[in-house]
Amino acid sequence: MAQIISVGKPHPFGNLPQDGACLKIHTHGLIMVLVCPYPKDQEIGYFEELVSYGIYKSDTFPYGLIIWKFGHNWLVETPFNILKDDEVSSFLSEDSNALSRVLIDEKGIVRSLNAAGLQWGFIKELQEIWGNESLNWPEYETELGVVIQQSSTQKLWNKTRKYMHKEYGNVSNN
Repeated sequence: MAQIISVGKPHPFGNLPQDGACLKIHTHGLIMVLVCPYPKDQEIGYFEELVSYGIYKSDTFPYGLIIWKFGHNWLVETPFNILKDDEVSSFLSEDSNALSRVLIDEKGIVRSLNAAGLQWGFIKELQEIWGNESLNWPEYETELGVVIQQSSTQKLWNKTRKYMHKEYGNVSNN
């Protein structure tokens, strides 16, 4: 049975981080869940305005880290904690570019629910990264911690190939 997600109601996702984002897979694409304790109206408004997104990766960090840009300049990192999900193989073979975004407050209540289509280049890049069997995924969380400690989200964003949300244009390197 499909889970129903409604603004103003408790979320159906089970265990989530107390603060921060995670990515899940559903039958029609991806779900980005952001837990934001005590979100202000301005933050909710920013979350509803997806501007661009990208995947940070480098020679020393080939795993990738998704960064989303919302509103004025709110950057949110989303690690690939999805890799613990049994649905990864289905995502690798699907042709879905849907993204559902859910903002949850400190009490587990859904404060915002949005959907968007992602650019196909972004989806293909994710599929290539997640499908790369030569990567040492057990070391991912350790390597991710090093990357996050060594650079701010803004510095990582500056080095990311960006995909603009279709309302704002096409691929950019800014």
